[in-house]
Parts: sequence; C-alpha cells; structure tokens
Amino acid sequence: MDAAETGCRTTPPTVSVDARNVAMQLVMTDLRSLRNDVQTIADANPTKAEEIITSASMSIKKSTSHGKPQNTAKNGVEEGSVNLNAEGAGPHEWRMSLDEIMWTALPASITAKITVSSLTLGTVYYFQNRRMFAKNEKTEWSQSVKIMVR
Repeated sequence: MDAAETGCRTTPPTVSVDARNVAMQLVMTDLRSLRNDVQTIADANPTKAEEIITSASMSIKKSTSHGKPQNTAKNGVEEGSVNLNAEGAGPHEWRMSLDEIMWTALPASITAKITVSSLTLGTVYYFQNRRMFAKNEKTEWSQSVKIMVR
C-alpha cells in the first residue's frame, strides 16, 4: 500500500490510481480479517477478552442499544390493564403466568402489540410472545417480561 501510494503521488505517477485503490482494498480486507480473528480468540476466552483485544492494539467497542427494546410491558391507561409490545412485526401469540411455570394462552394478535385487561391490581404477571409465520411456523417463546399491575 505504501509503495502504491508513493507511486501514485510522484511526478510523473508510476502507479495508477486504480492500482492504488486495489492495494487499499487488499489492506482493508486484511484488517477486517485480523479484527475477526482477534474477536474469535476473545470470544473463546471471555475472562481475558479485554486483554486479548488491547494486546492486539485494538480498542474495545462499547455496546449501545439501538432501537426500541425487544419486549416491553407497561401499565395501561385503564386500571388493571397492561400494554404489551413485542419484537418483530406481524402476528404474535401471547401467554401470561403468575409463576413462569403455568401459562395461560392469550388471544393472538395480527401486530406486535396487544392490551390485556381485567388483571388483578397489585399482582405480578409474566408475559411471553412468539412470532407466527406462514405454514404454522413459529419462533421460540420470548424471554419473560415481568410487571406489577397497577
């Protein structure tokens, strides 16, 4: 890459811009490959992951959440109601539980949102959902969302 860049800047140029760009693409590909290799090694040893990454003269990317949370449960406007939002568009199946052992099926929805009413005030409920696809295919149940009804 250095030789290609130098050759491109000399007068007259001894290397074409296209040749320099090809060299740059090769360097970028190699760097991505190196990053992936370091990440694989770090993932295999989580207790020393930070040390592995920094010893390769790389920085640790801070994780940030993007978008809205995967699944949420919020108390509704009406007393004893809960508004549920699920990850992913389209129809969903829903269920609720008081103990995360015994589950009660709720009506399916054609969107990722549903309101559950007539719940007991002051009671903690757990809710799960799963997406429904064509040909009766479904995802696994989501992680539980816990809420105390107010």
